Amino acid sequence: MANYHGVPQPKLIGVNNASTFTGFCATHDNTIFRPIENEEIVFSAEQCFLFGYRALAYEKYMKDAQANSIGIIRDVDKGRPPEQQVGHQGEVALYEYGVTAGQNDIAQDKSLYDEVLTSKDYSSVRSYVVKFEKAPTIMCSGRLAPVYDFKGVLLQDGNDANVKLKHLSLSSFAVGEGSGAVVLTWLDDSDDICIPFVRSLHAMDRATLADALTRLMFENLQNIYWSPTWWDNLPDESKAALIKRFADATDITKEIDAKALAPDGRSFNDWESAEVRMIGFPIVSN
Repeated sequence: MANYHGVPQPKLIGVNNASTFTGFCATHDNTIFRPIENEEIVFSAEQCFLFGYRALAYEKYMKDAQANSIGIIRDVDKGRPPEQQVGHQGEVALYEYGVTAGQNDIAQDKSLYDEVLTSKDYSSVRSYVVKFEKAPTIMCSGRLAPVYDFKGVLLQDGNDANVKLKHLSLSSFAVGEGSGAVVLTWLDDSDDICIPFVRSLHAMDRATLADALTRLMFENLQNIYWSPTWWDNLPDESKAALIKRFADATDITKEIDAKALAPDGRSFNDWESAEVRMIGFPIVSN
């Protein structure tokens, strides 16, 4: 996304530049992610974990980059009137608070993921996999902290700085000849939040899962790319709705809408014949 007068706008880029991530050297990247780069995707616990681990590593890389840029952002008000400087410094302080909290959350989660990676014990891995006959028109990889589920039920308090938020990763990708999948992954320490969240998704009509996941992606992720053909064919009001979701996701001062993930009357995608599978947990509550 590029910004035009403060409003995010999609920017056309080459497919080879999409989501380029240099957080690992070539040797470690090839070694760690070989099961999802060079092997058939069968959605094993190991493969689903690696999709989640890569999303976590990317978010850590980006969050550290944000932290390193705070000093530069803080100094851009030099020469401005005092009242503007006060306002700017207040915004920077709020931004720094959010970045630091995010770094702390990621550091704690990464230590748990590193244990799984080194031990190769995937018993704590949980995944909700949605396979589609068509490749998703949206590709993404990132983390999100579910605050409300798809019915608007509160799951965790996103405003309590003293409580660590529970996260899951979301990865969308092509599989084989023309098909694709979306994988939600977390570890068992987040079961109390993530299982109810995916159960609310699972309760939806299979024919609407692509739309539900589209809302989820635009509402929560920044590392997101999509087909220009799909975008060009969307009605203008649907484009505006998705851009608003993306803008809201990047505004840390905006209160979270409890009904943000609920159906909004728009159909964005049809990836056909959703097949669902669960890894490490039962979808039906006891």
